[in-house]
Amino acid sequence: MLFTNEFKLRLSKAQTKLRAIEHPFRKQILHLLDKSGPMTVTEMFIHFRIEQAPTSLHIGILRRAKFVVPKRRGKYVFYDINRPELERVKEIVSDFCEGQSFDYSLDRLDKPILRHR
Repeated sequence: MLFTNEFKLRLSKAQTKLRAIEHPFRKQILHLLDKSGPMTVTEMFIHFRIEQAPTSLHIGILRRAKFVVPKRRGKYVFYDINRPELERVKEIVSDFCEGQSFDYSLDRLDKPILRHR
């Protein structure tokens, strides 16, 4: 099968985005935002009981991949899931799989690896 340059570019972008959500902690962040709604980085690192720096790093990766979007409220920045972008990546991967089912759901992501103390 021959792929067009446009299709290859779209697939490459999807691959980069999929790498952004394959990390276990980033999956946990998406789970948390899915269940709790918009949150600040501070609320997230308190929830996970880890330092602020790793939380900010992973939020930055999700943000650059456009899986989370920042929303400023006064002096606070809240992050929320960007569902249209997740759907867009789902469509690209579905196109590549040519009829094979690909069901992206936050509930299907790996179970959390961090435990609350």
